[in-house]
Amino acid sequence: MGFVDHGRGGSGEPVAGLLRPGNAGCNIAADRITAARLALAQLPKQYRRG
Repeated sequence: MGFVDHGRGGSGEPVAGLLRPGNAGCNIAADRITAARLALAQLPKQYRRG
C-alpha cells in the first residue's frame, strides 16, 4: 500500500495497492519498488522528481 501524507492536520490518502498471491514471501524488494512506482505515478507531474 502507498499513502500520501497531508501534513499535520490531514490523514493519509491511499494512492496505490499491490495484491500478491497468498504464497508470496514477505519483504520482496521488487514488490516494494512496484508499489512505490504506482504511488508516485498518482502524483501530479509538478510534484514528481526524476
